Amino acid sequence: MISKRAHSGLLVLFFTFCAVFADDAVIKSSLTFVIDDTASMWNEIKQVKEEVNIIFEKVLSSKASQIENFVLVTFNDPYASQRTVTTKRDEFKSALASIHVHGGGDCPEAAMEGISLALRISRPHSYLYVFTDASAKDYARFEQVKSLSQKMQSQIVFILTGECNGRRGADYQVFHQLAEATSGQVFHMMKDDVKDILKYIEESITGIGSKLVDTKLPSGYGKNLT
Repeated sequence: MISKRAHSGLLVLFFTFCAVFADDAVIKSSLTFVIDDTASMWNEIKQVKEEVNIIFEKVLSSKASQIENFVLVTFNDPYASQRTVTTKRDEFKSALASIHVHGGGDCPEAAMEGISLALRISRPHSYLYVFTDASAKDYARFEQVKSLSQKMQSQIVFILTGECNGRRGADYQVFHQLAEATSGQVFHMMKDDVKDILKYIEESITGIGSKLVDTKLPSGYGKNLT
C-alpha cells in the first residue's frame, strides 16, 4: 500500500509532468477570413478565391504550421454569417464560391459583428484577416470585441480597400485600435493589390507560430499603420 506521503509525492510528480508537456504542446489555431460581401467587394473576393488553393497547400505541406482549420465569415449590414468551419479544401472553396455580393448602398457595414462571430467560432490563438472597403457602422461595440479577442488571444489583421467618411472618424479608427489591441496590423491596399496580401499570408503559414507581424511585405505593398 502506498503511504499518504508517497501518494502525495506521486501526485505532485504527475501534475508537474502534465504541466511540462502542456507547455510543449503545439497550440492549434484557426486561419480565419472575415469578408465584407457587399457589392463593391467583388474584386477582393475574386482574388481570395484565386489564391485559396495555394494557401491550403502551404498549410497541408508545412510540418511547422499550427493551423488546425479554416473559418470563413461574411458580413454586411446588419448581419454576419458563418459560411464554414472546416479542415477540407473543397468545403472551403465551396463556401467561398457561394458568396454572392449584395447591398452596401449606405457604405458603413457591420464589421464588429463579423469579427465577433468569427472570434466565437474560431479556436483560441487564431489569426483573423478582415477584408472590407467600408467603415464600421457598429464601431461602438469596440470594447466588447476587444475583450473577446484578448480573451481568445487571437490576432486581427485588417486589409482595407476603402472608407466611407475619411480615415479620422471613430468608425474607421476602430480598426487601428483593434489591431493594436491584438498585436495585429492595418494595411491600406488598392483593390487590385489584395492578392499581394494573400501572398503574404501564404509566406507566413510556415512560421505562423511566431507573430505574423514579423513578416515583411515587399516594398510598396501595403503599410503597417498600427
